[in-house]
Amino acid sequence: MRKLIEKTSCVLAVSAMILTGCSGPVGDFVTTRYENVVGYFNTYYNAKKAFDEAEVEILKGLPSSPDSNRYAPIAVPQAERTKLALVIEKCSKIIQMYDKSKWVDNALLLIGKSYYYQNEMLPARKKFSELLENFPRSDLRFEAMIGLVKTHYRMEESQALHAAVRELVPQAIEDDEEDIALEALLVEGQSHYDRGDYLEAKKYYTQASAIEGDDALRAMAQYRLGRCLEFLGNQSEAAQAFAVADGLGPPFALRYAARLRLGSTLAAIGSYEKALTVLSDLQGEILTNQERSYVDLEIANVYHLRGQYDAALLAYAEIDSLYPRTNASAKACFQRGIMHEKHFQDFAKARDFYERAAQVFPSSEVAPIGLEKAAIFGRYLSDWRELNILDSLLAARIHALAGPDSVTVHRAAADTSADLPDTLGLVSDSTHRAVNGTRSSEFARTQAQSEIPLDSILAKRASYHFALGVLFLLDLEQADSAEYWLTTMLSEYPRSRLAPRALYALAESHRLKGNTTAVDSLHAELIARYPDSEYALSLSRVRGEEASMTVPDPADSAYALADGLLEKGMPKEAIGKLRDLAVKFPGSPAAAKARYTAGWVYENVLLMNDSAASQYRVLVQDYPTSVYATRVRPKLAVYDNPNAPPEEPPPSPPPAPQKKEEPQAKKSEQAAKRSPEPKPPETLPESDFPSPLPTDEEEGEEPPPEPEDP
Repeated sequence: MRKLIEKTSCVLAVSAMILTGCSGPVGDFVTTRYENVVGYFNTYYNAKKAFDEAEVEILKGLPSSPDSNRYAPIAVPQAERTKLALVIEKCSKIIQMYDKSKWVDNALLLIGKSYYYQNEMLPARKKFSELLENFPRSDLRFEAMIGLVKTHYRMEESQALHAAVRELVPQAIEDDEEDIALEALLVEGQSHYDRGDYLEAKKYYTQASAIEGDDALRAMAQYRLGRCLEFLGNQSEAAQAFAVADGLGPPFALRYAARLRLGSTLAAIGSYEKALTVLSDLQGEILTNQERSYVDLEIANVYHLRGQYDAALLAYAEIDSLYPRTNASAKACFQRGIMHEKHFQDFAKARDFYERAAQVFPSSEVAPIGLEKAAIFGRYLSDWRELNILDSLLAARIHALAGPDSVTVHRAAADTSADLPDTLGLVSDSTHRAVNGTRSSEFARTQAQSEIPLDSILAKRASYHFALGVLFLLDLEQADSAEYWLTTMLSEYPRSRLAPRALYALAESHRLKGNTTAVDSLHAELIARYPDSEYALSLSRVRGEEASMTVPDPADSAYALADGLLEKGMPKEAIGKLRDLAVKFPGSPAAAKARYTAGWVYENVLLMNDSAASQYRVLVQDYPTSVYATRVRPKLAVYDNPNAPPEEPPPSPPPAPQKKEEPQAKKSEQAAKRSPEPKPPETLPESDFPSPLPTDEEEGEEPPPEPEDP
């Protein structure tokens, strides 16, 4: 073969020399054939061989999980980078030295792919575009077009991506290139999926699923469709999509994930037996420990949803024991926390399991939520312990003063509506033991003879009742428990400075439950009983209109969590919380702020302008009259029409009258008062309603005491 190649090359070379200077078709034909042979055997063959070897190794690094992003940049080993650099060098030589050969379009494609794998998007886009411009009828045009689609995706050029997909898909289907059409739709679906726009992503995954292409690609489209439906709350259709994905016989990683989600969604719609059958069959497969841990976790979740709490607790405990320090272990601990919080009402155990969920696998998605929950229940148990101390202290104080002054003491307690109830009566036995031990009684007895004013004790009791009511309302979202604590506080301390705030918070708890009649009644009571309070005055100003929910507002607590994540250097996690807030509390003033802040983080922290524009568009559409919408409209105008000429600046105002020169110190003071550039707001815009939360320095009341050891 080698001798034949050499003879062919010689014949063509001699022919080319004989016909040198000939400009006719025969000379052009011989020259082209010569360049084809030399270009292929001397250059392109070696470049293609190096590229194929590098690509095989690079594709091994693609994530196998269908929940991972297959179109994100991946790490390329140095050995493969060296080969790709060789590909670019040799293919560039073909374009320069053998520009008449038939390998030029192949060379452009290999160069574009080599740059793409190395995440050098600008030169990759340039080479794919050159191929399409110079060789519009090339057999490689669809490969160049899908390369361009992927490049637009990595560069976050959403408008260019959409235009490229819209052009590619019908042409590819017409030319029987269904797999390329499928992949193009998967890429655009991924673009919307990344931004949490599951409704739009669902549209592209549905379209991809209908194309008769490669079964593995169709299964991926069905799986991603199912995930979008899950996030949108449509568990029934999600289960159908996962079943179709499994039936297409995809690679095992995708089949495993589809069956796992199928079991989960079947349980969510109440088909527990079917869910257990699917998951039990999956247990019979040859699985890694990690894969098996997730199957066991889903089975435990089925028991939990089915109300088989003992079986669920046992299954979660086994997962924690069999798969220590894993994501499944963290999620099992988190679920145990939920069960003790919601079902058993054992908040001490709930706190412990939430804390463990954050510790056993810190990178788990439940870890930050576990930390937050543990902190909430830590505050709850601490407040309850301090309230118990105050109850014991008050009882001991009255008992110590029994005698000539006992009538006075009891009258003082009665005047403040302090009937000394058992404030721990609603807690479970285990929690009662945790916070009502002998130390509290000993501490109360020790302090009983001290000169602590009775008014201070009662004021602190009122403060703790109010704090527990707000904690249940905002942090735990348990309106019934919040109403208990707030009602008790109002009953025992109707003349407390916190009473108007408690009454307003009580109205908000009823508003969250949709009881507008109770809200109106409580607002009227607030105005009647506390007419001079800032809450009554605020309500009077807007009487007949819906009160603005400022605080307490569950959305504020969610925003504070997102703000904390941002301060910790976790912008993506913060954006997720902000998007969740806007979806869960669309009527809250914090929703517009959350959309604005999410866009600001995308724009200024993550430098993802397309995603920022997406958030800003939703903000302008949903909250057109908000101050945040006003801020972003100019940005959207520039983004949507970057080639538009800049607006003419407004005419300069007439010169101001000359003023006497001010001292430099005064100038500095005025400069310090100037508003800074817009940035994510620290607080919501001013509201007509003051905060119901107590301040530590309020006149006539003391802040809750710091916990003390006896």
